[in-house]
Amino acid sequence: MARILILLGLLGGVLIGGPAVTSAVAAETGPPSLSPPPGFELAGSDGYRVEVSGVAAQGGSGAEVVVRVATRVNSVTFHFPGVVEEGSIEGDLGPYGQISVAFHPMSGGMAGSELGCGRGLSAAAGFYEGTISFHAAGLTEVDASSAKGSIGLALSLLCAEESENEGPMPAMTSLEVSGRPTAPSLTILQRGGGGATQIEAGVAERRGGVAIERHVSIVATNSSFRHRGLHSATVSLPAPFSGSATFLREGNRTSWRGNLRVDLPGRPGVALTGKGVRASMRRGLTPHESSQD
Repeated sequence: MARILILLGLLGGVLIGGPAVTSAVAAETGPPSLSPPPGFELAGSDGYRVEVSGVAAQGGSGAEVVVRVATRVNSVTFHFPGVVEEGSIEGDLGPYGQISVAFHPMSGGMAGSELGCGRGLSAAAGFYEGTISFHAAGLTEVDASSAKGSIGLALSLLCAEESENEGPMPAMTSLEVSGRPTAPSLTILQRGGGGATQIEAGVAERRGGVAIERHVSIVATNSSFRHRGLHSATVSLPAPFSGSATFLREGNRTSWRGNLRVDLPGRPGVALTGKGVRASMRRGLTPHESSQD
């Protein structure tokens, strides 16, 4: 959370609040001075959207250039060391390429409230110009000299983390799979009353000093996650998943077994069961009940 807030903190002139607050400030002091957005976005190859944001150094952590490539279902987020200042983003991405850009403002502001979390964020309108070169084998590539400024990646990461902290709604049953920091994760959320089932899976890893997070998110029918209270569940998910798994609770003993796998972008066949992988089930905001095989 702190690193994401640092990223948003690059928006020195960000306005957080409703229109009435913004209007009152403008009336007393004139138009607010808007800072550059912390990143930019543009289209990559093979249907991927490429988003880049700079995260300033703080508290002993070095600055980062964060690159996320995403489709409607898949996303991969890369964290590279970099040099980040207001209005400039520099990063040697090694075999992935290079980012070296400076911001050029245009007249008018850029609203960001439509991006969620109930935040009315604004930044200076404009574009980043310089070297934009990113190549991820098997995913996407992009080479450009300019891109529209954006706060999208920063705000969407913050919204996602806040959503995780909120937990499921009272009328929702969830199954969560996790383990060691490098183990894959799986979250299944099923609403009561026959609603659709939301499924998300991911894995974090490091390659050559680069932190990489791979993620997939789909919606499936309730038949993919059949459960009897919090005592047992059968999981059989559609593509990009394969195989199946079962969760069982007998007294104080629980188990999570099967051959469930997922094809993540750039990393197919990731096992979601096995040694060191835990599963838990809960309903609504009830206490977390975990199991480990």
